[in-house]
Amino acid sequence: MQYVAILSLQACSLIATLSAVHSVMVGTHQAEFSHYDALSNLHTSKSDDCHTHPELKRKLYSALAEGDEGELSIGIPKEVIIKPSGHAVAGTRSEAATPEPQTPGFPAQPSPPVYEFSPIVVTITYSLHKSGDGVQFVLPTENCPYRVPHVFTTPMAPDSARCWVPCVDNLWERCTWEFEFIVPRQLAEREDGSRLEIDDEPRDGDYPTVVVCSGEFVEQVSHPHNSGKTIFVFAQSTPASVQHIAWAAGPFHVLQIPTDLSTAEDVSGSSQPLMHAFCLPGREEQLSETVAFMRSAMSFYSTEFGSYPYSSHKVVFVDEMPTQRYDAATLSLVTVDLLYGKDAIDQAYETRLALSHALASQWVGINIHQKTWSDTWLVNGLGLYITGLFMRKLLGINEYRYRLKKDMERCIEMDDGSMPPICQPQVLDPPDPTVLPFVNLKAPLVLHILDRRLGKSGTSLGLSRVLPKVFLSAISGEMGNNALSTHAFLRMCRKVSGIDPRSFAEQWIYGSGCPSFKFTASFNRKKMAVEITMSQESPAYKLHENSDLMKLILKPVSLFEGQMTIRIHEADGTPYEHVLDIRNPYKRYEVPFNTKYKRVRRNTKRYLARQAAAQAAAEGDAEAAAAMDMVDMGFGLEIWEKEKERENWKVADWTEEDEQQMAGQTYEWIRIDADFEWIASISFDQKDYMWVSQLQRDRDVVAQYEAIAVLMKTPSPIISSTFTKTVLVTNYFFRIRCEAAQALVTCAIQRLNWIGLFHLFKLFLRYCYEPEDPEQDLFTHTYVPRPNDFSDFAEYFVRKSLIKAISRVRFDTGKTPAIVRQFLIDQLRYNDNTANPYSDALYICTEISALGCATVSSVPPERGEFVATDSRPAMDATDAELLKQALIEIRRYRNMDRLIPSIHNVVTIATIEFNLLLSVANLIPHEASDLIPMTRETNYTGVRLAAFDALFFTKWYTPKIMHYILAVMANDPSRIVRRLVAKNACQSLALLHTMGELKEPIKKTKSLLVEEDGGSQEGKKEPKKVEADNMFRALRKNEELGKNDMFRKYLLPIIMAPDADHEVRWCLLKLAELLIRGSDEAPPSITIHLPPTPVVESPPPLPVTKPTKPQRSLSIKAPVPPTKSPLTPFAAPKLKIPLNGARAEAATRTPATPLAETKRTANNTFAVPSVPQKKAVNKPARALPKTQAGGMNRADVILCRKALEKLKVRNDAIIFLQPVDPVRDGAPNYFQIVKNPMDLGTMEEKLKQGKYQDRFAFEQDFRLMISNAKLYNMVGSYAHTQALGLEKFFNECTLATAFLLVRN
Repeated sequence: MQYVAILSLQACSLIATLSAVHSVMVGTHQAEFSHYDALSNLHTSKSDDCHTHPELKRKLYSALAEGDEGELSIGIPKEVIIKPSGHAVAGTRSEAATPEPQTPGFPAQPSPPVYEFSPIVVTITYSLHKSGDGVQFVLPTENCPYRVPHVFTTPMAPDSARCWVPCVDNLWERCTWEFEFIVPRQLAEREDGSRLEIDDEPRDGDYPTVVVCSGEFVEQVSHPHNSGKTIFVFAQSTPASVQHIAWAAGPFHVLQIPTDLSTAEDVSGSSQPLMHAFCLPGREEQLSETVAFMRSAMSFYSTEFGSYPYSSHKVVFVDEMPTQRYDAATLSLVTVDLLYGKDAIDQAYETRLALSHALASQWVGINIHQKTWSDTWLVNGLGLYITGLFMRKLLGINEYRYRLKKDMERCIEMDDGSMPPICQPQVLDPPDPTVLPFVNLKAPLVLHILDRRLGKSGTSLGLSRVLPKVFLSAISGEMGNNALSTHAFLRMCRKVSGIDPRSFAEQWIYGSGCPSFKFTASFNRKKMAVEITMSQESPAYKLHENSDLMKLILKPVSLFEGQMTIRIHEADGTPYEHVLDIRNPYKRYEVPFNTKYKRVRRNTKRYLARQAAAQAAAEGDAEAAAAMDMVDMGFGLEIWEKEKERENWKVADWTEEDEQQMAGQTYEWIRIDADFEWIASISFDQKDYMWVSQLQRDRDVVAQYEAIAVLMKTPSPIISSTFTKTVLVTNYFFRIRCEAAQALVTCAIQRLNWIGLFHLFKLFLRYCYEPEDPEQDLFTHTYVPRPNDFSDFAEYFVRKSLIKAISRVRFDTGKTPAIVRQFLIDQLRYNDNTANPYSDALYICTEISALGCATVSSVPPERGEFVATDSRPAMDATDAELLKQALIEIRRYRNMDRLIPSIHNVVTIATIEFNLLLSVANLIPHEASDLIPMTRETNYTGVRLAAFDALFFTKWYTPKIMHYILAVMANDPSRIVRRLVAKNACQSLALLHTMGELKEPIKKTKSLLVEEDGGSQEGKKEPKKVEADNMFRALRKNEELGKNDMFRKYLLPIIMAPDADHEVRWCLLKLAELLIRGSDEAPPSITIHLPPTPVVESPPPLPVTKPTKPQRSLSIKAPVPPTKSPLTPFAAPKLKIPLNGARAEAATRTPATPLAETKRTANNTFAVPSVPQKKAVNKPARALPKTQAGGMNRADVILCRKALEKLKVRNDAIIFLQPVDPVRDGAPNYFQIVKNPMDLGTMEEKLKQGKYQDRFAFEQDFRLMISNAKLYNMVGSYAHTQALGLEKFFNECTLATAFLLVRN
């Protein structure tokens, strides 16, 4: 393997998490190297103590930080001379110099020219001995002997390329590539047919080994020295990142996708890129059916958005893929689960969407990538946007608009104030994996409304003119490094359309939230205008209205501005469009009415002629229908026009009062946001018959969907009849028919005499044998279905929707009527698919899921828990019998799926989920012994995952099951299973605690009384924190879980294993934090060698004079004052207390001593008295506390101590509790920028040591700590935001107020 890079003069570092590096050559010279994998040497101070998991977590962070700096260090030999290439690359032009608004964040500084040097070749010889995070080996095992062996690269992590090649594992480091693979020529099948193995001798029926790699296929030749091996050569001439390089090797079947000779660009098809598909043996028929549409996708993308950036495209279907897809340059690795045969219906939609997106990613995502991590939304959004355009061509405009509407509803539900903006320029880290799905959901929607606004307001055709220019600039080299930024994209939009997208970008790209509109309309006959009142709210902004910190982080938009199109369908049937300019949260608009007043009445000649034509069309006159261009979808429904049939269907008509109101209305209905230009929740108040008119006469599926969504909120017999009519009319799009069937549930209530359930049964009766008695009561009829025939895909989806709707019918008590449960059991019992050309596996799954939904009550238990541990729900004889029949049918289908497996064993998965649902509802026992066999390796991966999901609802923490689960985490061959088991182990704890399984049995938590003033956000979160603390306490005290000896014994060995999966490691560490209290880690001892400091000369302290012995023969006639004696040392300075006033006099004055008490010498002379120092010192003063040694008084010490206590318990003070560690915190240049570091721990230590003179010095250190955080961390980063929150709290608390009052 050769890797070309520009190196420094002395050494270079490459990222390489490899098994072994054998040699390194720089040019033609042998080079010294050092290869160190920090993750392979994880250990703790006490390897057998599970309480040391905090230490292990810290070391894991440090190891990952070391890995980012490079595991392989190479010394450049002195013989290697690096010469300049003679030219320099100009610096990147600052985007701030453009006339468009600069992207919010840090201003781009113009970079200086970068001088290039002649590249040198580094040759690294290394080997891989095990399956790492970057390479997946799929091999036969004893439990799965029929598995086909193959190997491929996997996206286990964004930077997993380092696991199979030494590289600069960075998205923005692009270069050309050359690959040469030497593989066995064939894989031979054993005589017993159990599995494939490597065989050098070719035989008949052997499987040749095929290598597929990023780049263009150059040649395939035989090995010159070994006839049993083959050499594959690939070349990637277009620069690509190592993260966009992938390959696969195995006995793949090759299918060449034929060229499209119908395209206008080249009838011969010679210029079309080569397209190949690969699959494992035995799936050849599914492969041809799955990829048949991909040539049309290639033609569409090439025609609409420019030529394909490469010369070929390859799709490889592999097993054990951890994700659905892995897109690389010219290559997409796809899971085999997306393959489908000719008998599949549902799978075709998902597979076509996934493969279309994989091909679109070659244009944007691979060839064009994000300039910074904050531009990820643009790259992902553009790929999904152009994929949606192709799906519109492939599946139709109705499917496209319906999916857009459903995605908008999901986006509005998620973007409620908890999600950040899709573009955050101030955040330099990769997107959070939990937020990335939301970004991928909202980004194409934002591009869609941008396209609508550009095409409507500008001179261009929207993004259809912008995107080809973007892709052309990447192919021509105008786009630097093919990195696309949000600012450059918006600049291109402005240049093409002439519209300044500044306001749009601030609201939808750099801001968060979605607006909520409320509209009302009334007709003013005097002004001949429709008065429309609009009010707008922003739920995201309203949620964080009182939190400046959250508004700074999430940037919710308070007011969305723009233009909205409304369409008024006036009384004569003509639609008129009007544009509302929204600039205020509340406004009233006067929209002119076009129909004259005298023509408003319904008895005009035009109106009467239209009604006559409609009647003729209803009678079957095709010419009349074409002449009037009818829009009423109900015309032509024969059974709806016969009176007898209307009685059989219990059709309800409008009352005379409704007819009069309808006749007096000036318009038919009003559409709000008719052009789909807003991602907003819109509430509009108009009459029910107007919504019915919109449903029946508006051809837009979004208008029909909105009408159904509103009508289902006001159930009535007329609404039920309208929904039934919608299901029957085949002119409706099948998704709308399915929505109408689901809406019938709202009319299946006792107040309406179950008219909705009657209509549902009547609709489903079309798929069953008719009753012998025409007057048969449908509520007592046995529904025996006819043999399945799914040739009509629309009827297939409607039939599934009817089954789901019937299962949702409920009494007020939450129980399902017995007739509904019996109906669903009969559908499973009498299902016949023998003559059906299509598979009914997913249809059976729908029936099983519906039966489970109908069996369980929808009303939660009164205790607020999911599981009642004391008794089962009350059941009568009918309920017990129906439950018995349901279990018999479920068991039968599970046994049938074992003998005749369905695709991906979906029926077995459905039965597992059915039993799980009933066990959670406490209807059947939930035994782990029934699930363990299905978690074994012999089962399909999907079945194993479903069984493990159900297993974690049991007491999986018993010793035997815990041992099995830990063994799966450590040793299971499937990485997918290992990760899911580890993740479920963490998530199941909260669920089991909520269900009541893990609560403390004896000692109950005391009730807490929380007092709040209502204005503090922190106070509102306190009850949740208390609840979480109680849960942690219950988990740790649980004898079977928190004190589980099995878990404590094997926890650290699994985490510290060299080949442990990184996600399993993190999940186990999280589990350890929940269950085991961590021990305090001893602070590391660090020896710092400081440079010599200059000596400051100062006068030495005066020595203390020792007293000399008094003269023996000195005699005096009168007593001499002792303070006059020159032999007595002066002891006052030892007190270190300033002496003044009376205390000073008392301290310097000698106490009065009676002459009678003075001692005499033998000569009857008096000795010189000494100063009684002990009494003088101890009496007036006492020893000061250590905290006051610096001069701070006791009140200030107490105040500062309280301040520290309040600061340390806050969530935004976590990163300030200890000094910054450059290695641990990933800040290698911290001490180069911050000269005077400070943290709360240092402040606390200084306070204890008495190093503060007053509280103002304490406050000064706090301000220093905050200023350091602001200095080193950029605005908007996590640390900067935490510093702002902590500073705000300090400024608002009473302590800072006291500081300011004293200071002032």
